[in-house]
Amino acid sequence: MSATYVLTLIKSLMSQDRYFITRTALQTALLMDFDEADMV
Repeated sequence: MSATYVLTLIKSLMSQDRYFITRTALQTALLMDFDEADMV
């Protein structure tokens, strides 16, 4: 099974703050005491 996404592209976009976090993902992360920095 091959990867769905190109990891180097994902890392590059993340380092440029070019990402979004869905409301559901953020709500779930907050329930686990994570903040956005922890998620990134």
